[in-house]
Amino acid sequence: MALAPATVPATAATPPTAPEPDSEPEAPERRLAEFSFAMFVTIELEVDPGEFSCSEPEAEDNEITCFALVDGNRVIVAVTSSSGGSGVFDWQVVSDHPLTASPSSTPTSTTVAPIPVANTNLSDSAMLSYGETLNRGADQFIDDLVDSAEGTVTVVNLYGWDPATATLTLDVTLDPAQGPDPDRAAWIMAQFLKAHWLRGQPFRLDGATLRPALELVVNATRYSSDLDLMIRVADQLITNTDWVAAARQT
Repeated sequence: MALAPATVPATAATPPTAPEPDSEPEAPERRLAEFSFAMFVTIELEVDPGEFSCSEPEAEDNEITCFALVDGNRVIVAVTSSSGGSGVFDWQVVSDHPLTASPSSTPTSTTVAPIPVANTNLSDSAMLSYGETLNRGADQFIDDLVDSAEGTVTVVNLYGWDPATATLTLDVTLDPAQGPDPDRAAWIMAQFLKAHWLRGQPFRLDGATLRPALELVVNATRYSSDLDLMIRVADQLITNTDWVAAARQT
């Protein structure tokens, strides 16, 4: 869900004061984003942002992701482009829901379970909320994957985030007449999905106790990548041969 840039109505709630500097220096752009995000949540969504934090701008696209944990059970996730030092941000909400919400109807292609409550950890809460966002977009992801594969992927047997195990799973069947060997196809899909493990993304938040993993199944061949292995993939610190050797289970 996208929202328009924050505007200040005449009866707006008093925005929060800027966060106090931490003992460790942070990039000014992040500090600007955190203050802007807190005002956005306070004014546009009319709630106290509670605990909130933002990632550093990503070098590739200058995108900043911010998270707010409201009353310990509601997580708001929003993204914006870097302001370039101006302090003017255009926020788009990508997730806003209670962590204790019961799931609605479950798509046959997606694993959706009740979301555990992360009682005190903002990073864990943001990660769980982000995973639920992936589940909500599962049908569109599957359609896009099949379309972009141009016949190579014939069936997506499963795509979804499991909050109980903190695992994102993708299980596909390839057309034997067109598809590459499973090892090569799995590496391609790991490269495609590694975006969720890039620096600044919810799966890489500092302070999280959850350790999000990726499970790939290609023509019944299973590849398991824990958090450490996915960070190496995301940071381009591992070759396809070494990744297959480490991840392939069957």
